[in-house]
Amino acid sequence: MPRKPKPKNTLSAGERAALYEAEMAEKRARMSANADKTESKDTKPDITSKATSEKPKIVLPKPQHATVKVDFSIPTGRIKPMHSVCNGPVSYGADLSSLFKEIGVPYVRFDETDTAISAYAIDISRIFRDIHADPRDSSSYDFSYSDRYVAAAANSGAKIILRLGESVDRMHSGKAVTIPEDLDLFVDVCANIVRHYNDYWADGYAYGIEHFEIWSIGDKPYGKDTERAFELYRRTAAAVKLIDSSLKVGGMCFGSSDQTVREFIKYCRRSRAPLDFLTVSSFDSDPKMAVERVRELVPLLHNLGFGETEIIIGAWNYIDKDALGGMSLERALTSSDPKLSESKRRVFEEQRGVRGAAYALSLMISLGEIREAGMACYYDAEPYISAWCALCDRFGNPEKPFYAFKAYGDIYRAGKQVWSVSEQTAGYAHTGIYAIAAEGKDALYVLISSFDGCGIVDLRLDAIPQNIYTADVFMLDGVKNMTLADSIPISGEKKRLLLNISQYGAALIKLY
Repeated sequence: MPRKPKPKNTLSAGERAALYEAEMAEKRARMSANADKTESKDTKPDITSKATSEKPKIVLPKPQHATVKVDFSIPTGRIKPMHSVCNGPVSYGADLSSLFKEIGVPYVRFDETDTAISAYAIDISRIFRDIHADPRDSSSYDFSYSDRYVAAAANSGAKIILRLGESVDRMHSGKAVTIPEDLDLFVDVCANIVRHYNDYWADGYAYGIEHFEIWSIGDKPYGKDTERAFELYRRTAAAVKLIDSSLKVGGMCFGSSDQTVREFIKYCRRSRAPLDFLTVSSFDSDPKMAVERVRELVPLLHNLGFGETEIIIGAWNYIDKDALGGMSLERALTSSDPKLSESKRRVFEEQRGVRGAAYALSLMISLGEIREAGMACYYDAEPYISAWCALCDRFGNPEKPFYAFKAYGDIYRAGKQVWSVSEQTAGYAHTGIYAIAAEGKDALYVLISSFDGCGIVDLRLDAIPQNIYTADVFMLDGVKNMTLADSIPISGEKKRLLLNISQYGAALIKLY
């Protein structure tokens, strides 16, 4: 039997408005059809036109509300460390250690780590400068720069993802670096760098670094050298595993070249190379694009026997490529075209504003729903050097995305993810609302992000403990920086809160 329509008096204001618009559209369509019939009596039929029996298509207006349901009786596991970053906390002219501790940055991935006065600090060529030196001699190495960066990250409480390779030269051609001629030398140097940071080698440390990322292919495949790059990975990964088989090896922060990703995974299977994690990058203006990219890799890994391989978004950020005429931000930055000046200014303002903050939260929340996705590393956390750093300005003062990261960090520290969903509104692919919930020691938390989303969020809370009496609502928008906006008394096991969240913004609800 067909279901009876929902009584109008039980609909929300947004639902009534959508229903009214639909009824009016259908009425206008009937009136138009009747007018056409009347006109056709006085005119000859046009034999060149195609007759159609299709009913007029009714296009619903954009939904004004979304429903988020949270059931605090159904735990689903821990929240993932999606608020990790690339580089930092020290940077030329700034030290973000205190901000890292506020956020609770879980992992720092070192790649293209700049010193502003020398070569990239973590690069093999910066640590081992003379390719004719003896790799077994500790005096052949210069760890002075890399030690400072790694120590600062470790002291902030973060774990390390150490990239063993070379950085793209952003100041010049921007092309991918050349594969080393002597692979044996490269492998020996990498092995000793691992020993320096984990086994005290060469006056080193015991940081217990678990993740070692090998090379970084980026957006620029190596062409004829691609197979050599894969061989470099295989041999280096084997050397790291010989030091300690429990260490995790992976690579190679692939950009937009999905074909190269497939070739790499097939190579690892064919050569039986270890692949504990696969890193990719994503720079876009819609968080769904990054999520889709990860989802497409899941069946590929499973089909090739790497079902347990962790997928890491090794570098990501918000960038409106359409505003730059399809250019990458890197290319646009080096362009002297005056027509791009205003577009570049707007893109950077959006990165640092509430749109960039909402993008960050939406991406972190939605990636966490994918089982194979292990973590995501925001690029970049070097405010003085990198044009990509939107966590703070070049002097270390927080920008909007910092408060998004801090909110995610707060809920990450709370404990278990319990249950969250953005209800799909009929006729729409997505409401633009992303949500996650957690149970802490003394409170429950719900974090909601709106990226081009609905204005009203109908938050429905089920199975709330009896000792919960208050809901504090903290808002992030164009004015507020996750500041307390309301404190609402609540009681009972089921509760409903109507939240007004801006099109680009977020809300953190603390229940206690």
